Amino acid sequence: MKTVFAVLTVSLIPLTAIAQDRPNVLFIAIDDLRPELACYGGPQVRTPHLDELAAQGMRFDRAYCQVPVCGASRASLMTGILPTANRFRNYTTRADKDASGAATLPETFKKAGYTTLSNGKIFHFRDDSEDQSWSERAWRPGGGSLKSYDPATTERLSASKKRGRIYEAPDVADNAYADGLVAEKSIKDLRRLQQAGKPFFLACGFVRPHMPFYAPKRYWDLYQRDHVDIADNRYRPRDAPKELAGSGEFRSYHLADFDVDSEDFHRLMRHGYMASVSYVDKLVGDVLAELQRLELDGKTIVVVWGDHGWHLGEHNFWGKHNTMHLATRVPLIIKVPGRKAGATEALVETSDIYPTLCSLADIGIPETVQGRSFATLFDHPEQTFREGVYSRIRSGDAIITDRFTYTAYNGGESEMLYDLKKDPGENENVAEKPEYAETVSVMKSLLKQRQSEAASAKIMAATSAKPKKPIKPDLEQKKVPQKQQAAQKPKTETAVGYGVNVPTPTHSGVAYGSHQRHVLDFWQAASDKPTPLVMVIHGGGWTGGSKERLSRFADVPALLQAGISVAAINYRLMKHSQDVEPPVKAPLHDAARALQFLRSKAGEWNIDKTRIGAAGGSAGACSSLWLAYHDDLADPDSSDPIARESTRLWCVAVNAPQTTLDPEQMKAWTPNSRYGGHAFGKKNFAQFLADRESILPWIAEYSPYALVSRDDPPACLFYGKPPAMGEAQKDPTHSANFGIGLQKHCRELGVDCEVVYPGASEAKYKTPTEFHIATLKQEEKP
Repeated sequence: MKTVFAVLTVSLIPLTAIAQDRPNVLFIAIDDLRPELACYGGPQVRTPHLDELAAQGMRFDRAYCQVPVCGASRASLMTGILPTANRFRNYTTRADKDASGAATLPETFKKAGYTTLSNGKIFHFRDDSEDQSWSERAWRPGGGSLKSYDPATTERLSASKKRGRIYEAPDVADNAYADGLVAEKSIKDLRRLQQAGKPFFLACGFVRPHMPFYAPKRYWDLYQRDHVDIADNRYRPRDAPKELAGSGEFRSYHLADFDVDSEDFHRLMRHGYMASVSYVDKLVGDVLAELQRLELDGKTIVVVWGDHGWHLGEHNFWGKHNTMHLATRVPLIIKVPGRKAGATEALVETSDIYPTLCSLADIGIPETVQGRSFATLFDHPEQTFREGVYSRIRSGDAIITDRFTYTAYNGGESEMLYDLKKDPGENENVAEKPEYAETVSVMKSLLKQRQSEAASAKIMAATSAKPKKPIKPDLEQKKVPQKQQAAQKPKTETAVGYGVNVPTPTHSGVAYGSHQRHVLDFWQAASDKPTPLVMVIHGGGWTGGSKERLSRFADVPALLQAGISVAAINYRLMKHSQDVEPPVKAPLHDAARALQFLRSKAGEWNIDKTRIGAAGGSAGACSSLWLAYHDDLADPDSSDPIARESTRLWCVAVNAPQTTLDPEQMKAWTPNSRYGGHAFGKKNFAQFLADRESILPWIAEYSPYALVSRDDPPACLFYGKPPAMGEAQKDPTHSANFGIGLQKHCRELGVDCEVVYPGASEAKYKTPTEFHIATLKQEEKP
C-alpha cells in the first residue's frame, strides 16, 4: 500500500505543483479586426489601450489567418490544423466535426491542470468542442450581436435576411451591447480565478467590429465623418481573374438608401468600422486594467488576435472572403511576462499560436497540431520564421511571402500574383507578366508544399493523441557516444514544417555560422559504423526557399533505411548579400561552410566524412554542382578547425539544375533564356548579356560548367521534360537543355554525368535518392 500511495502522489505532481508555476493565459479574440490600429500605423483610428499593450509586448506585423472567414479561421487556430478544400471551409465550420478528435488549444491547457473559461465568441458556435475544451459551460450574453437600441434601425429591413440598418449610434452605456457584457463577465471571472489560485486560460471574444456597426454614440463621436479618409483604389485590380470577388455580407443589412459606390457610403462604412474598433479597444482596456489591479499581469500571457482581415472599400470590396492581403493579414499582439517588447516582421500563421502558447507554458504539443511554435521570436524578433504562409477559401489557395501574394484558383486554372513591394495596394495582377515567370514557378512550388502539409494532418481520437514537447533549437550539441548513436532509431513522427513522411530531425536548428540563415537540420541513420551523408540544398532562385522543402529533393525515410544520414541547410538569400560581390558568392560559400561544418561533426554524429553527396533543386541544384566541380576550399593553415575541412563531394544528384551561369551559353542552348543575371547583380537578362565581358572572371569562378575537371565526382541530373537544344522552352529556367549541355562537356573530360528526363534512353535511376543509395554505398570511389 505504501508503494501504491507513493506512485499516486508522483502522478499528481503535473496537475498541482508543476501547474502552479505555469503562466496564466488571457486569450482575447476580436472579430473582423484587420491591423487597423494606431500601433500598426492606422492613420485615423484611435486605439490607446491596444497600442499600450503593443508597446509592452510583441507586435507581429506579418501574421496571417488560414481561412478568411470566421468559423473556419477559428477552427484552424483552435486546433492548430491547416485547412484543405474539404476541411475548414466556411463560416459554419465546427472544429468538432471537421477535426473530430483533435485536441483543441484550451483542451490541452485543461489537461495540463488549467482552469479554462470561454466568454463571448471564441469558436464560431458556442457549443463547438465545448465539453472537451472548457472547465465550465461556454458563456455568451443573450440578445446576440444584432440587438438594437435605435428604433430607426429596424424601421426597414433588408430584402435578403430581414436585418435592420447596417449602423446605429445610440447614446447608451458600454454594457448595453453584448461586447460590454463579455468584458464585465471576464472581469468577474478574473477576480474569482485570482482567488482560486490555479493557473487559468481565460478566453474573451468580442464581436465588434463585425457588422452591423452598432456602438455607443461616444465612440462615433471620436471621428468627424467628413474627415474620414477613404480608399483611393476603389476599382477592381487590373487583370484579376474572374474568380476574385469581394464579400456580399454587407448587403444582408439594410443600407439606408446609400449608393454603395458613393464616397458618402465609403465614409459611413469606415466611420462605423473605426467607431466599433474604438469601442472594443475600450473594453479590452477595461479587462487589462483589472488584470493589472489584481496583480496578475506579471504572470499572465496576454494574446490579442483577429480572426481574419477586412477590406474597407479597397477595390470596392467590403469584408473578407478572398485571399488578397487585406483579407488574410491579421493583428497579433502577445505580451509575455519577462520578455522584451518589440515588433517582428517574421511571417507567422494563426495556426502557430497554439504551439507557441504551449511552448511558452512548457506544455506538450499534441501530434495533431500542424502549426509551429514561434517562441524564439520573442528573444530574436529579427529572425525569419516561415518562408511563406498559407491561406485558402473556396476555390482559391494562396501563399504569401515577404514580397508576394500568389493565389491559384481551381488547381491553377487561373492565377493571381501581387508584388507587395512595388504594388502594396494589390492593384495589378502580374501573374502573366514574363518577368515574373520565375517568381510564379517558385510560388507554385511553395504552395504545393503547404497543400501537401495540410493534407497530411494527423487527426486522431483525442484519447490516443500523445503530446510531444516543442522542438527547441539544438545550438549546443552534447557529444553522444558512438555506440549510443548507433542504437538510436529514426523518429517516426512527422517533422514540424516539413512535407509528408519526413521524420523529426535528430538535431534541429543547428547553427553552422553567424547569420540567422546559417542553420541546418540533421537526421542520423542508425548504424554501428560511420554513415554516408546526403546534404540537401533547397531551391528558390537564391531569393527564397527554405530547408523545409527537403522532401522534394530527397526521400528521407528511404535514405535512413539504407543507412545514409541526411542534412538540410538554409543559407543567405540574395537580399542578405547586398554587401557581397558577386551576390551569388554568399549562398554558394554558405553551402561550402555547411558542408565543412557537417564534416567537423563526423565524430559526434557518426558521419563518414569521405562519403558525402549533395542534392537539391533549381538554384540549390546549381549550388550542389558548384560544390561538386569547384576545387577544394579547405584551408589547412586556418586557425578555424571547420575551415580546415574539405568541401569535395563523393557524388551529386539534383533536380532541374542550371548548369551554367554564362548568358551566351544559356542563349545558345535555349534562345528564350531569362535566368541568372541576379547572381551577378544584373537587373535583367538583357543587362546580363550586355555586361558579360566585364563579369567573365565571376562566370569562371561561379558557373558549374566552367569548373568541371577530370577528377570530379559523378552527377545525375533529373528534369521534368525532354530537351530540345537550340529551341525555346516553356520553362527555360529548368530546361533539360542545361543538362545536355553539361553532359556533353563532362563526357569530353571523362566525367560521369547522367541526364534523366521522360523518354531518356538507358536511364539507370528513377530518382536522386536511388542514385545516392547506389553510389554512396559503393566500396570504391566512383
